[in-house]
Amino acid sequence: MCIFQTASRRHLLCCVLFAILFTACPQPVGATPTRYSVSHTRSLMQQKSSLENYAGYFAHGKQGTFTQAGMFFTVPTLTLTKGINTQVSTWVGVDGAAGTELVQVGVESDISSYGDQVDYAWWEIVGQPINIPATHMKLTVNPGDSIQAYVSSNPKDGFDYFSLQDMTTGDPPEKVSKPLPYSDGTRAECLVENPNGGVAANLILANFGTITIIACAAGPGSKSQGGEGIAPIGSFPNDQTDMVDNGVTLASTGSLTAGATFDVHYCPNGKCP
Repeated sequence: MCIFQTASRRHLLCCVLFAILFTACPQPVGATPTRYSVSHTRSLMQQKSSLENYAGYFAHGKQGTFTQAGMFFTVPTLTLTKGINTQVSTWVGVDGAAGTELVQVGVESDISSYGDQVDYAWWEIVGQPINIPATHMKLTVNPGDSIQAYVSSNPKDGFDYFSLQDMTTGDPPEKVSKPLPYSDGTRAECLVENPNGGVAANLILANFGTITIIACAAGPGSKSQGGEGIAPIGSFPNDQTDMVDNGVTLASTGSLTAGATFDVHYCPNGKCP
C-alpha cells in the first residue's frame, strides 16, 4: 500500500499500477513478501548515458539480481513523416553479460509514408546459443491502449515467461513460456527503441510524441512466486539513457517519478522538449 499525504495524479497512478502489476498474484504459502513504498523510493547511483537505438532506464546488479521486470505504457499515436516508413518499439526486458540471453516483450508501432499505423505485440529472445527473432503475439493492440508488460527469466522455474495485457479492452493477458536457457540476471530495462537501426541504417524512428512508462520495476523471483523481491527500477543503480545517433538526439529520457515512472520524448531534428 502506498501511503502519503499529498501527491500528483501521476504519483498516485504509479502507486496503483505498481500494486496491480506485482501484487495481483498470491504469495506462496509461508512466504514473507518484500514490500516497497513507491512514494518514498529515490533513485540510487543514477548515471546519464546515451545509446544509438534506445531511450529509457537500465538497472544494474550482480548476477541473479534481476529475474523479472514489468511496466505499464500507452501505445503511442504516431505522426506521419511524409515519404518515409517509420517505427518505434516499447518493451521491458531482463538480460545480462555477453553470452547470456536477453528476454523481452513489448509492442511495436509502425506508420507508413501514407499515414497508416499498425501496432503489434511481440516477444523475443536474443543471445547465444538461443536466438529467437521477434515473434508476433495474437493480442490485438491499438493506439491509446494501456498495456501491462511483464517478463521473467528464472532458473528456479526453468522457463522464460512473457506476458502482455491490454488494460483498455480488459481482455485476458496473453502469456508465453519457453523452457530455454535463462539470463544471468545482471540487468533489467524499460525502454523505447528504434527497432531496426537509426540514422546510419536509414531506418527512421517514428515521431511518437511522448511515451510515459509507469511502474517500471524489477527484481528477483517471478510472478508465479508472488513477485517476491520486486522493486522500482530507481531502487537499483541505473542509467538514464537518451537515444543519440551520430551526434543527433532522437529521443530524450526524463527523470524518474516515485522511482518508477518516466517520460521518453521524441526530439524532432534533435530538438528535445
